[in-house]
Amino acid sequence: EVYLQKKLHTKVRIGYLRARGWQYLEGRNVYVSDTSNQAVFYTGSLKVHYNLLSFINNELRIDKLEWDTLLVNVYRHEGDSAFNYQFAVDAFVSPKATPDTLAPETGTTLQFRLKDISLRKVKVSFADAPGGMNAVITWDSLHVDPDDLLVDDGIYAFRGITLNGLKGFFRQQYIPPAVTSAAPLPPPADTNSAALHLLLKKLQINNSSFFYSDDGSGISTSWKIGSLLLRNTNLDQDSTRIQVGELAINSTTGLFMMVPGKDTVPATPNDTTPSTWQVFATQVSLNRMALRYDNGGPAPKAAGPDPDYNHLLLTGFSGKIHNIKYKPDSIIVALKSLTAKDKSGFTIRKANMDVLFTPHTLALRNFLLQTNKSILRKQIIVTVPSWSGISGKLDQLGIDANLDSVRVALGEWLPFVPDARKNKSFAPLWNKELTVAAILKGSLGELNIKQLYLNDHEGNVVKTGAGQVLHVTDADRLNASFPDLYVQSGNKPLRSWLPAGTLPDTPRISENMIITGMFKGGMQDLVTELQLDRASAPAGLPAHLVNITDSIRSSYTLSIPHFRANPGVMLYDTTFGWMSGKMSATGQGYTIKQMVAKAVLQLDEANYNAYTYHNINI
Repeated sequence: EVYLQKKLHTKVRIGYLRARGWQYLEGRNVYVSDTSNQAVFYTGSLKVHYNLLSFINNELRIDKLEWDTLLVNVYRHEGDSAFNYQFAVDAFVSPKATPDTLAPETGTTLQFRLKDISLRKVKVSFADAPGGMNAVITWDSLHVDPDDLLVDDGIYAFRGITLNGLKGFFRQQYIPPAVTSAAPLPPPADTNSAALHLLLKKLQINNSSFFYSDDGSGISTSWKIGSLLLRNTNLDQDSTRIQVGELAINSTTGLFMMVPGKDTVPATPNDTTPSTWQVFATQVSLNRMALRYDNGGPAPKAAGPDPDYNHLLLTGFSGKIHNIKYKPDSIIVALKSLTAKDKSGFTIRKANMDVLFTPHTLALRNFLLQTNKSILRKQIIVTVPSWSGISGKLDQLGIDANLDSVRVALGEWLPFVPDARKNKSFAPLWNKELTVAAILKGSLGELNIKQLYLNDHEGNVVKTGAGQVLHVTDADRLNASFPDLYVQSGNKPLRSWLPAGTLPDTPRISENMIITGMFKGGMQDLVTELQLDRASAPAGLPAHLVNITDSIRSSYTLSIPHFRANPGVMLYDTTFGWMSGKMSATGQGYTIKQMVAKAVLQLDEANYNAYTYHNINI
């Protein structure tokens, strides 16, 4: 104690110190202050079981270390050029001293043989005012059981690490960089250090929390961990590979916040070398988590019907994920279960799927996603020549979808469309619920529909047993073929999908109508053989339409071999009654000035003003 006080020129107190031969050291109530009479180091108890004779073999061997009540306090005030511990460095370190880890006899690096290390009631404080950095870390207990620590080879193996009661705080304030005439030289590459090889049989973290904030980037995050368990994990820097046997996180909350950073200096361009890191995990379990994201935008609005992507709050977040295989260009995941609820009320009640993502494929197999009102399930596979170039080659986007008894509540998914609430044309859709079944194969250039069924439960039904659509994304080349089409609709069902005033009241649309038959063609050439069944005007609708979007050069052929209609009902005019007969028309163009058309109407009977006329030809 006296020696250290004279050497350090500060206050030193040692309550108890005992060394037993070459194997044991014990100290209690050791205190060291800095030159400002502030505590820089204190320990309540230190017990070390070691073997000094191992130094003969160039080894540091510690069989057991127990350290209780440890305080380390490091700081540097504004205007200081050195930290408060510099006095100790100056007292014991000579500028010409050789590195402690180098054995002069052999010239080899000291090897560490450490076992059974326990540190309890620890507090480390670091405050660097000139650098703008503040950090405090405390924990109740930390137990480390190393296996092999081969520094020369970069191998660090641990049988177990257990951490309880961690509380951490880190904040980096923004310090404007000094103005210089030239950019600083990059640090020299370290070509001597060995690649890192970390092997960890078990990591356990319980009842811990930490906060991180960087004013320069505007990023802050905080986490409160109930329990975290990591088993059978290794990190190999040589092969750029991380392997995880099991990861389990329970009763954990996390916050990630982004605000505009104070550092406005353009960032140095990142290394453009492609990443080769791979991650493999056998099992990941998440239970009772809560996650919050805030991007620093406008103040968060009260919880409402729509998710707020700038201010998300997910609760009840739980999931089980198996067989994760991540590579720079592909992802394979088996999602066994997932539940979560956003503050808006949007809820994932159940989800499971096998996910595959490659440079050419996105596949969701064994797919089930259930929300409060929707169920999506079975299989969706999308293929592309490349994701980066698909926007200009949408015809080559392949689809293999099997949707079985899908129920979609549009009000749950429209909020994912930007400004959907502001779009008046979307107004009728928010309360719509669809039942969908479909089997689709092919591409957007040639999509084969083996089965299609749509039902909005308001009177609109569309179904077909087979069909084909060509060039789905190109209106000019769009072509569809449905040999067996069934459409059920009516006045109220049809209007329920359209904003008010879209359809005129006259002519009146039948309250219930069914269209069946064949539909083939597109905007350039369309042929129909349809049968219209409705109360006020049942009729067959065979037609041939060419260039229907061209008001001048379009042509059409329409033939109705028999119809029976009540124009009085459609026109709200009781002077008209039932009419029956046949009609045909051919022509070109449909503007009044340039239309050339020929029509023939033969009425077998026509009721007008309570009188029935027969055999009228027009």
